[in-house]
Amino acid sequence: MVEHVWIRNAELREQELLEQWQRAHPLRTALSKRLKYLRIRLTLAWRSFLASPTGTELQARVARWRAALGSFQVACVLALTRRLGAVCRGEAQTLD
Repeated sequence: MVEHVWIRNAELREQELLEQWQRAHPLRTALSKRLKYLRIRLTLAWRSFLASPTGTELQARVARWRAALGSFQVACVLALTRRLGAVCRGEAQTLD
């Protein structure tokens, strides 16, 4: 029970400090509130876009692009390690 009171007192002190800071910095407080509002609006707009047919098509294209990029990366790593292995074993052919 005592721990609960300590936690609540700490929360109240933290809230009071935040309110003091907000009173001391009204412009930053207003800007912070506005940016928070805009972030929420943009998040909602983005989720709405992703739920639309265009958004789902875009998600499918991105998934296909990522898969193709991943397979290209694997192919590059395999080619590089094959070449490095041949060089280390002395089996590499020169371009002469």
